[in-house]
Amino acid sequence: MTKTIGFISDTHCGAKTGLSTRPSNNIQRKLLGLYKETVEWMGRVDYLVHLGDIIDGDDIKSKDLSEHDLPEQIQDGCALLEMIDAGEYFLLAGTPYHVSQSAQMWDKMVVNLLNKGGRKASYHQKLKLKVDWFYCQCRHKIGSSGIAHGRYTAPARSKAWDATNAAIKSSRTGKVAKLANLLVFGHVHYWTYAEDAIGTAVTLPCWQALGSLYGDMCCDGHVDLGAFKVTIGEKGDWSWEKKLYLPSLESRTVKR
Repeated sequence: MTKTIGFISDTHCGAKTGLSTRPSNNIQRKLLGLYKETVEWMGRVDYLVHLGDIIDGDDIKSKDLSEHDLPEQIQDGCALLEMIDAGEYFLLAGTPYHVSQSAQMWDKMVVNLLNKGGRKASYHQKLKLKVDWFYCQCRHKIGSSGIAHGRYTAPARSKAWDATNAAIKSSRTGKVAKLANLLVFGHVHYWTYAEDAIGTAVTLPCWQALGSLYGDMCCDGHVDLGAFKVTIGEKGDWSWEKKLYLPSLESRTVKR
């Protein structure tokens, strides 16, 4: 019997350019339309993993917010997850800048709301998800790069370290350590896929559009919007699909 895992990341509820069930500008309205398309594409999944930064928080760098009230951001993040029909929900801790305040992990409140509403949900700093024979490791943060081809370096490096650490553990214990079939990361707001003989690693697209003050002033490159889904079959048999939207790009080169 097949099992399915859906993955989304970086919704940044509360940001002017983030995802919201109550859009207040044209960017948010466009994002919500794309998100609804993605929810329909994803369908029913056994597990849904949100890779973090579900809310945007206080945004002390630029205050580029459409919703300043954190409880409202939390309610919105919960509503977005509930739009996806899943048997179980996993939420990973995001970047502290966005999701914590005075040691309070605000994103964890989304999980509390889901559970109070009758859903099965849990909160994780790092997720090690085992579904039958399939083993998936997930965490929010991963390195980025200012050069296009360098975007593959950090997830590929993590994949190599996973294999190295599994080999070391096997050597020390005399027992074969399970190597992850899949490593999944959020944080960087773009899609990459890296696969070789020792495994697969991906960075997820996001749900925050370009246009924020801090991002446009300080960052090069582009973002991807969308989601990722894995279908697990008999031992050794798994497949994946992506739903990817490529936003319009604008030159950020300063012309003199």
